[in-house]
Amino acid sequence: MILDLIADQRAGQRLKNTLPGEKGLPLVGHSLDFLYRPVETALRFESKHGPVFWLSIFGMTAVVMVGPDANKRVLLDREKAFSNARGWDFFIGQFFKRGIMLLDFDEHRFHRGIMQAAFKKQALMQYVGRMNPVIQGSLNTWCDGRSRKNFAVLPHFKQMTLNIATEVFMGERLGPEADAINQAFVDCVLAGTALIRYPVPGGRWHKGLKARNKLEQFFSSRVVERRRNPGSDLFSQLCLAQDENGRRFSDADVVNHMIFLMMAAHDTSTLTLCAMFYYLAKHPHWQQTLREESLALNKPAADYADLDRLTGIEKVMKEALRLMPPVHGIPRRTVKPVQFNDVTIPE
Repeated sequence: MILDLIADQRAGQRLKNTLPGEKGLPLVGHSLDFLYRPVETALRFESKHGPVFWLSIFGMTAVVMVGPDANKRVLLDREKAFSNARGWDFFIGQFFKRGIMLLDFDEHRFHRGIMQAAFKKQALMQYVGRMNPVIQGSLNTWCDGRSRKNFAVLPHFKQMTLNIATEVFMGERLGPEADAINQAFVDCVLAGTALIRYPVPGGRWHKGLKARNKLEQFFSSRVVERRRNPGSDLFSQLCLAQDENGRRFSDADVVNHMIFLMMAAHDTSTLTLCAMFYYLAKHPHWQQTLREESLALNKPAADYADLDRLTGIEKVMKEALRLMPPVHGIPRRTVKPVQFNDVTIPE
């Protein structure tokens, strides 16, 4: 589902005259529907209006494009017409500014080119080796011999993925500040869903701004030392990475990318694991299939070379993501008029 946000009110009004759609409730429009029932809402309006329609959300007119053709058109974006930065900025720009997903076109490619050095095969092999002890340590705390009637999956996965991210991405174990850093990431993510998008004390937006400041201070205080004494962690690799012309990230770039990557590793991985657990609970035969696949490795933990053998786990993950994606919509803003399904979407 693509959300193309139309900032120009006059362009939005002209669009409403040529495209089917609905205004919704006064002031909030269909914001609540998209926050709490995004997939159901998109499919309901698609069945009523077709694959392209407009809705009022967050005080703006949004063109909603649904289906594989829309996804292909926007994600390939051969015309460089759909801006990531201007689309995501409205929702999370204040909290994950200049993360790799919030950069456009040539600048995005430049940053991605430098960042790829931190994701080469040798680096990935080291990351997997560092992950396994952290995962085992988390599992040991889950299986402590106590009889449990209920086991809350979400908080346990959230803590485990934070532990993995800090070990693999930062090369350190957080001490007493772990809970505060975890909460800062949670506050930044929740801030993007705030209906009141002003720093009202106690509100989600206000908490998100405070959390962003905390994360900036946390990572900024470590950059100089990582450049001086780098390790094999992702943080160090971003401090050292350079493109073919020898260009490196600035300190601010490293901090921005670390905050975004830590969020992505921490939040979306947690939601993916929860979705997999949910669907495996509904389909016990797949539990057995994955169990047999894992036991066939005949070792306590998988290394990098084993990952290609775990095809069943990969299939379950992809299907869980298809049915319950962590991100339900892809916001964009057009930087030039675009034709799609005989509709002209304005800049």
